[in-house]
Formats: sequence, structure tokens, C-alpha cells
Amino acid sequence: MRSPTQPSHVSTGGVAASPVITLDAPIRTAISGRPGVFTAATIILCVIVPGLLGGWQVVGHAGTKGSLPLQIAITVWAGLRLSKLWSRGEPRPFAVVFWLYVYVWLGLASMLQVIHQEAPYLIAISPSAYEQGQVIILLGLALLEIGHLFPARKEIQMLTNRQIVGSRVTVLVAFVLITAPLWYHLLGGFHVLFSSRQELAATVLGRAVSTQKSNLATGGIEVAFATVPTFVALYLVIVTRQYKLWHNSRLVLILLVIVALVLDNPISLPRFWTGTILTALVFAIPLVQRRAAAMRIVIAGMIFICIVLFPYAAYFRLSSGFKPPPGVVRTLTTKPDYDSFEMIYTGIQYTRDVGFRYGNQALADIFFFVPRALWSSKAPDTGALLGVYYNLPNTNLSAPLWIEAYIDFGYFGVIAIFFVYGLIMRRADDRFVKGDSPFAQFAIPLLAGYSCILLRGSLLAAMARLAVMLGIIWLVSKRGSTDTQCSLDQASVSHIC
Repeated sequence: MRSPTQPSHVSTGGVAASPVITLDAPIRTAISGRPGVFTAATIILCVIVPGLLGGWQVVGHAGTKGSLPLQIAITVWAGLRLSKLWSRGEPRPFAVVFWLYVYVWLGLASMLQVIHQEAPYLIAISPSAYEQGQVIILLGLALLEIGHLFPARKEIQMLTNRQIVGSRVTVLVAFVLITAPLWYHLLGGFHVLFSSRQELAATVLGRAVSTQKSNLATGGIEVAFATVPTFVALYLVIVTRQYKLWHNSRLVLILLVIVALVLDNPISLPRFWTGTILTALVFAIPLVQRRAAAMRIVIAGMIFICIVLFPYAAYFRLSSGFKPPPGVVRTLTTKPDYDSFEMIYTGIQYTRDVGFRYGNQALADIFFFVPRALWSSKAPDTGALLGVYYNLPNTNLSAPLWIEAYIDFGYFGVIAIFFVYGLIMRRADDRFVKGDSPFAQFAIPLLAGYSCILLRGSLLAAMARLAVMLGIIWLVSKRGSTDTQCSLDQASVSHIC
């Protein structure tokens, strides 16, 4: 009997197949929650943090735009969920990312904006749109909870099991290393890549301007092909090395690290992509996967980073320089980094003024790769749509998943999207916690990290990287058999180690 993390080598008709990974038993079991830890976390996240930031205010002033009790309910809901994750210490990447986003962007930041009657853009809208936005957020959370109640059946888990193929990982690594100089040249070289995100955007979109007109989606596709395979190749090598699927080549690993530091550096790329990279790497650490204490440290660290350090990550956003954030409370209240709640209720006002989009936004998201030269009526991303409608100077705005669903299909869209999201979250996290699938250990942290970009939006701007990521995940793996407990002799196992 081989160890749970030992790879296998399958032979058919005397011909050696590409190495894949099979496991005999789960790596870990579920971790029981600790009531004392849950209580302490609840007091900190649901009482102390909101109370200190909000000045212990629980009732809104007369004429307040938005309901403070509803906003507190959103914050406490997310805080309780994070407290449960904290107490159990289970590595549930999708749940951690989702509830962290809700707690900070739709909870604390929105609560302060309601208390102080301020927002990043101060768009004049109907007062009732504020409370409707809060109701839509709560509706999404409720449907997600309902979807989360349904775990996957065992037979479905088996049918959807995939295995990482060693030869395909090798091809991806070779492709990245060979094409890296080309992408380095196309993205403008050292000066652009290590200047600012504004400089990179100007370089990429400048070529579109010279040919037709500036196209954010087209530029996004180019950057996606340059950056996503680079990181995924490095991430794959790191993850599969612990299963001994990848040969111990330090030179290849060093080269991949160098290429990733150049093409995926945090200076010229968006903060949320950097967050995806860090989230995937953190959840890939075996200690984080197996130790409750390590997982609790990760959750606490992520909360602190999102509340305190996130605005400082914009240091390289503009070529003109960086303006330090004005303290935690003012930053959460007035900085465009935390505009999620405002974009939800402005989207609601848009539907009142103009009407629903009836699938136009979703259609553009699905067919993001079609150039506007061939599809002149293609919808802009939702954030840009709202920015233009409200005559904002900056149209590179967020559009949370709540308003992406609502602006197309109203309440029905919110109900459907978040019910399905709850199903996906439960199934993905359960499989990751079970720990019996190296493919899940590779794919789930990567997709969970990127889910924050999808939650914050806009979806159209996020689709290129997602499509490339999903394509790579599919290409480096193959469908596994329903019986993952293959009996193999030790000689065939040692053949690839």
C-alpha cells in the first residue's frame, strides 16, 4: 500500500502513459469548531471592529440615505460567517474569499458610508434606491446560503474528477519559457512593466487607438495571455512538486520565478490579480491546509490587509505619484477602492431611469472575445456603462455581482446567480477540505482567489483572464476514472519519481 501522496504510473498495452496522481485516502478530515474561538471571533468581527470604526452608532440620523440597521445586518451576517470559518480552521478558499469581500466592501465600508452620508462619487439618486440596494445584497446572501445547503452527491464528485497530467504540465512550462521574451516585448519592456499600471494600460490600449479605437476588452485579452499562463505554470510546478509529479529541476523553477516576477509583478498589474496570486499560493501551502491555527492566521491576516493595507497597494497605480490614504475610516468612506455599495444602488437607479438590460450585459460577458469592430452594439462593461451614464470622469469602475445580475434580469437574476454560486462554493470547498484530489488542490485555490475579481466586477473586464485560466486548467488535466484507488506496483510508481 503506497502513501496517500504517492503518484502512480498507468501502463496500457506495454506503453507508458503520462504520469497522473491518484490517492488511496483523504489527506485530512473535517475539523471541529471550537465554541470559545467562535465566540471571541464573533465579538471581534461583529461588535468591536464595526463599533470602533462606526463610533458605536446603531441608529441612523433623520433623512439618512440607506438603512443603518440593514447595513449592520449585512456586516454582522458576514462577520458571523467569518467567525465560523475562523473557529473551524478549515481551508475553504471560496467561502473565505466570498465572506471577506462581503464583510469589508459591502459591510464595513458601506456601513461607514451610510453613517457619514458620504461615498466615493456622491452620485445623486433616489433615497429609496439605497435601501433597495441593501435588500438586494441581503437577498443574494440568503440565496447563497440556501444553495450552500446542498452538498454534491458522491457519484457526481467521481464523474467530475480530473487528474493532472505530467507531460501536459511540461508542455505548459516550455510554452511559458519560450514565449516570455515575446510578451515582454509586446507589453513594452522593463520601462513599462516596472513603471505603473497607468503606463501599461496606455501602452496596451495605445495600439488599439492607432488601429481603430481604444478597446479595454482587447487589451485585457493580450495582457491575459501574457500573464495568466506565466503564473499558472509556476503555481502548477509548486503544487505538483509536493506530490512528486514534477521532476526536481531547480533551474526550471528559478526561471519560472524570474518570468513571473517580470510579467506578473504587482507594479503594473491590478491589485486584485496580485491578490489572486497570493491567495492561490497561500492556500497551496500544506501547513495552511492541515493546521487550523495556520488557517486562522490566514483569515485574520486577510481581513487586516483588506481593511488597512489594500489602499497602499495602489502606490504604483498612477504615473503622477501616490497620495497616501486619509486614515482607515475616511478611506473606507470616500476612496473609490471601496465603491461597491455605491455602484449597486446607482445601478438600481439606472434600471429605474432606463430599464433593465435583459441579458445584453451577460451576452457581452460570454462573447467578450468578439471585437467591437465586428459587433458595434456590443455592451460595455457594467462599470463603464454606469460611469458614462452618470458623467463620471473615471469609467473604470467596479460592478459587483449583485448589480451585474440585477441590471440584466432584476430580482430573478439575483436569485438564480447566488443560488448557483452557493452550490458551486459548497461543492468546491468540500472537495478541497476532503483533500483526496490533487487536481482540486491545484484548481480550487486558483479559482477561489480569482472569484474576488468576479464578485467586485465588472465581469466583462474579468472574463479574459478567467477564460485563459479555465482553458489551462482543462488542458493540463484529463478525466479520471470513477475508481481513483488504482492498485499499482511499486516499480511503476518509482519510474517517474
